[in-house]
Amino acid sequence: MSAESVRLIVDSLNKDPFNLSTTLIAFDNFSPNRLLQVLSDVLCWVTQTDQIDIRNEAPDQTALRVFNNLKILKFRPPSDIEQLEEWRIGMVEGSKASIYPVLFYLFSNVEMLKERAYLAKFLVKVEVPSEIHDADTVQLQNDIITCMERFKEIHQKVVQVRGDSMLIEDIKADLRQMEQEKEQLNRRIEKIRRKVVNMPNLDRIISGAEAHRRELERFETLNVQRQEQRNAVINADQKIQRLESQLKEVRQQAETLDPSDLIAQLDEEMETNGFLMQKLEREIRTKKGVVIELARVSNLPTIDQSEVDDLKREVDAVNARLIVLEEDRDKREEGYDENFSIYRHQAATVERKKNAAASQLQEGRNDLDEMHRRLAQRKDEMRTNNGGEDVVTSLQFKNYVNKLRGMTITYKKKRGELEDIKSENLILTRTCEILGKQYQELKDKMEGMGMLVMETIEVPTRIERPKTAAPKTDDIDELRNLINDLNMQLDQKRSLVAPLKEKRDEISARLNDTLESMRNQRKDYERQRAALESNFTRLQDNVERLEGQYEAAQLKAKMAEVQVKVAEAHLEQIESGNIGQITQDIEDLTQKYQQEADTIQQRGGGQGGGSDSKKQMQMWRSLERIFELKLALARQDPSKSDLPIGDRRAGRF
Repeated sequence: MSAESVRLIVDSLNKDPFNLSTTLIAFDNFSPNRLLQVLSDVLCWVTQTDQIDIRNEAPDQTALRVFNNLKILKFRPPSDIEQLEEWRIGMVEGSKASIYPVLFYLFSNVEMLKERAYLAKFLVKVEVPSEIHDADTVQLQNDIITCMERFKEIHQKVVQVRGDSMLIEDIKADLRQMEQEKEQLNRRIEKIRRKVVNMPNLDRIISGAEAHRRELERFETLNVQRQEQRNAVINADQKIQRLESQLKEVRQQAETLDPSDLIAQLDEEMETNGFLMQKLEREIRTKKGVVIELARVSNLPTIDQSEVDDLKREVDAVNARLIVLEEDRDKREEGYDENFSIYRHQAATVERKKNAAASQLQEGRNDLDEMHRRLAQRKDEMRTNNGGEDVVTSLQFKNYVNKLRGMTITYKKKRGELEDIKSENLILTRTCEILGKQYQELKDKMEGMGMLVMETIEVPTRIERPKTAAPKTDDIDELRNLINDLNMQLDQKRSLVAPLKEKRDEISARLNDTLESMRNQRKDYERQRAALESNFTRLQDNVERLEGQYEAAQLKAKMAEVQVKVAEAHLEQIESGNIGQITQDIEDLTQKYQQEADTIQQRGGGQGGGSDSKKQMQMWRSLERIFELKLALARQDPSKSDLPIGDRRAGRF
């Protein structure tokens, strides 16, 4: 089965009332017993009966119950005998190949199958064994059939009433909606009437609007008719094409048709039909005999037990006589050759196989006729739904697809060629524009330089034949003189054209030299421009780098000057003897800078840190170290040092 069918089964099992909450993979891994249980639960749900646990039920009873339910629900098993046996075995064993199609059939037609199961409770005939068949059972069966017919009529009326009630509800809803729309339209009409009541020429406007509306309706009607006619023409064209293709196929078949094969096929079919006719005649005679016997039995009066015993004794006597006759036949055939019996058995076997094949052929033909009938019915339905258009066969559709595929390939190829031509046209148009601009610039430049510019004369692609008059005379001498005069004139024209050609060649050569020089100068200009741009970029980078270094050096110099001034001020205070105050000031500054450094460090740590923060921290630490050294120097006693004042100053800093 396809994945969509299995997905439908799984989705249905995940809904109420099953709620299995399974997946495709989990459902595929179900055991055979669980699949049988799922099938049993689904059948019980469809037939509105209590669920049965198959573990508490015998396998043959489970299979019989499932097959009976499927027969009631009109599930069509495989028609082939071997496939039918495999399907039955798979249903008993819980095979996926047998159960999956049944589940798909059940879940695809739930409402219809539920109604069918409901009707089966009242319309399925009960088989009465022949042992208890009597006049009372016959009368009871007739009463049951009558009740079934009444039930059918009542059920049809109920279904009709249900449909009518639903239709009545729909009509009521439509009427309510129409009443609302009517009220809205009345309000709109009143509103519009109040607006136009004082409008001049109201009657003329209303008559014009009415005429306009009629024309619009007529126009819509004509559009509908035109569309119908167009659809009819299209359908007629399609029908003509289809008939032409059918005619072509028939002609091809007629060309390849062999009369001998056709005659042999007809002979074989006649033999088969003759055998079937004989078989049907035998069956008809047998059925007639059965009908006569049943009619005789039905006309007999009611028999009692003694008569039944007499009939049994007669049957036993006839059976004993048949046994005696068979023994006599066997004794008579003992003297014959045993090969004859083998041949008789083979002939009987062939006859049975022949009858079985004829039965299968007859069933196959009946099925084929039924399929043709259903196909014709479907074609009529589709033709009605499609507006009278015939249904396309698979062969015609395949030929249409192949033709469409070839046309698609050709269309894509032509479209590609058209795109190439369009792009080439755009390129050539742009090239012509560029060449025209260059020609105009060059022309202006040459005219500015005082040079002569010769315009190109457009020569017509099609040379018209000059209109010449007929010669005025037929004298050969005069004609010869006329030809000589024309040759002389031609030589004079050539002599006049020769200097012009030389001048044109000279100008063309100068133009080519100028263009070549211009191209070389342009190349030099582009090369020098690229070199200058690269040098400018490199120099600009160097200037930016040097400016940065200069700014950094200026900053360092300023910082150094400030530090020197601070150190000199501190040194002067130390030499003046105010060491305690200086020490206190330095400690206060150190503590202040330490707090600022901690604050900056905390901010830098909260923001993730960076190279600038690290550099600033190093600067603060260096400054702290300088102040610590200054404090150490300030705590020393200058009087105990053996070094001179200048040396002590140099050593401190």
